[in-house]
Amino acid sequence: MKKTLSGFLTATLLAAPLAAADLVPNAAALDGTLEGDQSLAIAPALTVADGMTTVLAATMAFTRPSTALNAPDAEDKLSIAADSDGAIKVSNAGAWTSVSGVTVPDGEALETTVQIAGRLSGGALVFDVTVGQAETLTVAATASGATLSELILEGEGSTSGLSLAAVSTGILPAGDGGAQSADLVAAYADWLNDPSKGAALGDASDAEKAAAFAMNVGGTPALAITAIDLNAKTLTVKGSYLPSGGTESVDAPLDAIRGTLYLTWAPDFGATPTVETADFTVEADKTATLALPENARFVKATVALAKPEATL
Repeated sequence: MKKTLSGFLTATLLAAPLAAADLVPNAAALDGTLEGDQSLAIAPALTVADGMTTVLAATMAFTRPSTALNAPDAEDKLSIAADSDGAIKVSNAGAWTSVSGVTVPDGEALETTVQIAGRLSGGALVFDVTVGQAETLTVAATASGATLSELILEGEGSTSGLSLAAVSTGILPAGDGGAQSADLVAAYADWLNDPSKGAALGDASDAEKAAAFAMNVGGTPALAITAIDLNAKTLTVKGSYLPSGGTESVDAPLDAIRGTLYLTWAPDFGATPTVETADFTVEADKTATLALPENARFVKATVALAKPEATL
């Protein structure tokens, strides 16, 4: 089966069969199995902005076609398909690139996970494609433009667990590589669909969503320093949050955070603070213990999606 992103990728529908449905960014994964020729609109259409990463994920079954693949369609952003020799190939601009180490057995279907992360590089779309346990392959979009509008599935094979995730950089900032982490984007979509987490926040602002997602909770988070051991040179921090619409705080386990634990410290009042990523150990009660920097007299701990400003 060939899968194509026309504005994204090519895919499949339900054995029953499933009625055609839109692929909605950040919605829960589609139920059922998509089989045969299908076309799913990405609704609303998704435009990849600077710093964003979109993540398409699914389990796909491929079979060998009887004839070799034609050149990738110039109107599609990305295609993935099995060739007649069993190689799984991904479009790379106007050509095909093989996924190393993945082969469809002759006469059998190969079922495997597929993740396609789209981002801008030099103003043009590129995709990081991961098939099963194979090494991630980075390819260039065939068609120009940064808007993803349709997912097409052609031929034999099937697709299940199909989802598309995206989040604005106003909530999840770009990482050191210039684009958001694909893992965090996928985690954000899961968090957003969790009734006790993102789905509980209602009309929260981007800043409120960012803070809650960083702590992986469904309300207003807080982080408190609960102990400082000057002999051991350690401090202990505890997370909590006020559930949306609630009146009492709830513990937030620090082994489940999606953000990074930062420590801001200074040796003296008026000195320029240092902000650093904290290495920490999660205790049995889900608090965290971290090293206290030498000469630190003023300290603040923060869980955030981006490095905070150097202020105390």
